[in-house]
Amino acid sequence: MLHNLKKIDVGFDLWCFENVFDFDTLRQIKQDISYFQFCLIQGKRTDRLDRIWMKNYPQFDIICNHLNNALFKEFLSNITGYDYTQNSSRIELCLDKKGSWLEPHVDDPAKKFTMQIYLSNCTNSTTFVSNNTIAKENSGWFFHNTGTELHSLSPLENDRISIILNYVDNNWKDKSVLI
Repeated sequence: MLHNLKKIDVGFDLWCFENVFDFDTLRQIKQDISYFQFCLIQGKRTDRLDRIWMKNYPQFDIICNHLNNALFKEFLSNITGYDYTQNSSRIELCLDKKGSWLEPHVDDPAKKFTMQIYLSNCTNSTTFVSNNTIAKENSGWFFHNTGTELHSLSPLENDRISIILNYVDNNWKDKSVLI
C-alpha cells in the first residue's frame, strides 16, 4: 500500500502516493459502492446529513480494518513524525456529484491526520493553499493536521469517488462515527 510515496511542500508537508489497492480489491470496492447515491456538497461537507461511514457496512470491513490497523498507523507515524497509534479512526466514503465544492477551510484540530484516497478520476480535486490537484484513481494524499492546513475544492467537473481517513484524538465529539 502507498507506492511512489513523495513529500511535497504546499505551504505545509503533503505526502502523495499511488497504487493503493491491488486491482481485485479496487474492483470489489467499486462494485460494493455501486448502490450508494452521489450527493452534492456546497460549502461544507459537514452540512450533509447523509454521510457514508464505512464502519457501518460489513462489505467495507477489510478496508476499515486495514486503515485502523496498529501497524498501518505506525507506518504513517514514522513517515510524518507524529504518533497516531493511540488515535481513533474515522473513515468516510465520499460520493461527490459534479458541481460539488468546499470553501477554503482548515480541519478540526481534533483530527490529527487526514488522508484522501481517490477511487475515480476527476480533472480537478482538492486545492492546498494555491496548489490544485487532480483525482487519479487508486492514488491520494495525506497530511498531519495542526489546524492550519488550508484546503478547498473548486466545483467538480465530474463525479468523484473517494475515501477520507482521519485519525482523531479524544477531543473528537461525535464518537458514533469512530471505529
